This record gives sequence, structure tokens and C-alpha cells, in this order.
Amino acid sequence: MHISSFNTMHYLLRKVGSHFSETGGKRTLRVLDVGSKNVGPTDLSYKKIAEEFKHEYVGLDLSEGDNVDVVCDDPYKFPVQSGSFDVVISGQAFEHIEFPWLTIREVARVLKSGGVAVIIAPCSGPEHKFPVDCWRFYPDGMRALAKWGGLECVFADANWDEAEIFMMGDAVGLFRKPEDAGGEGRSANVRPLSIDVPLSFMRQYAPIRLFYIRFLNLIRALTMPYFLARKFPMIRDILERPNRKKY
Repeated sequence: MHISSFNTMHYLLRKVGSHFSETGGKRTLRVLDVGSKNVGPTDLSYKKIAEEFKHEYVGLDLSEGDNVDVVCDDPYKFPVQSGSFDVVISGQAFEHIEFPWLTIREVARVLKSGGVAVIIAPCSGPEHKFPVDCWRFYPDGMRALAKWGGLECVFADANWDEAEIFMMGDAVGLFRKPEDAGGEGRSANVRPLSIDVPLSFMRQYAPIRLFYIRFLNLIRALTMPYFLARKFPMIRDILERPNRKKY
């Protein structure tokens, strides 16, 4: 997991937690992490975020390992009771699932009525098999997943600036299970959730990262004419032409 994904999930879980607390008085949420196995720095685990906000965290993956509480043999059938979680999260996993439209149905099934799902997956970047790498998601792809799962899409966005600079960017979808969609353990009096900031804010609210991206954008803007000149002789001729005043 990369730092910008961690930042995004931290921001959204804080927002979702405040939403539940304000509308239903519920402060401790049951959170299911789909694809939870930790294969990177442990300090960037989503579990750390859930623990910080004092939520009940359950990690689900296809094999045992660090950060895994429930092992499932089939990514399209979770061994979890229907309507048993307030929030389902997943980061850097859906691109490795062959049929994510089936998985989103399971996400919807285990959510309580009024529950929220947060999905983070790449919108660009090189192939990285684990053990397969099948998909890249655009905001419209996130909306399509929500529609297929019978969920309301509250927010969908992609960070194209990061994709251009680092060759790897993410898309984010935040979905809500409708109140009338059934499911046990209904979350009481939960009004529609809204997100009023762009994805770039969530991912860059660490100031040093924001400065770094802005700096790289400036360098790229300053050097672009010279890169173009190397590729297109016509532009090179224009740049090298002396400035002569006409009388």
C-alpha cells in the first residue's frame, strides 16, 4: 500500500465515522477489509486507521497472513453473515479480482442497510500480478460497480495528476446501501452521505506530498517546450529563431 492510498482511506473513514456518529449516534463501527493481507509496510495498514478511530476491524483475504482474521476460499462468497457490517473497505485488491462485479455483490450483501463501502483501486500504472492483474478503474467504472451491486454511488473520482507524474494513480468509489435494501442490523436514521472535496485533497493533505507534486508539475511545465523541440523539428526552429524587430 502506498501513502496516498492510506491518506485517502484515513480521510474517508474519518468522514464516514463522523457521519454515523452525527446521524445515528453510533461511534464504534464494524469494518470489513476485503483483501486485507499485509504485504507492505505495517504502519500503512488500514487496520491502523480502524484502531485509531476505535472501530471493530475484521480483515478478510484468500490466505492466512498478517492482518487476516477471516480466510475465504472463494472471492465471490464471503463466509460472513449478511447485513453484519457498517462499513466495507478495500484497497489495492479489486484489480487482482477476475470478476469484481461478483465481489461487489458480496460487499452489498454483508453491508447493513444504510452501510457504506469504500473501494480504492488503480486507474493506471504498470502490470503488477498478485497473482493476476486484470483491471484498471475509471470513475465511471466505480459508478458501474455500484449500480451492479445495487448500491448508491456517493462519490467517484480518480487522481490523474498522480497518474501522470508517478505512472500510478488510483480511483476511489464510495457507495451506500439504500435504506430499503434490507439486511439485518439496520443502521438507524442514517441520512445520505456527501463528500465535498476532490480526491486530490484527500491524497495530498500531507503537506510535503502536496509540495512535491506541485514542484514536479512546475518543472514539467518549464521543460515541456524543450522536450517538444527534440521531437518536433518545427518547434525547435521556432525556439531557435532570433527575435528580430521589424521596422
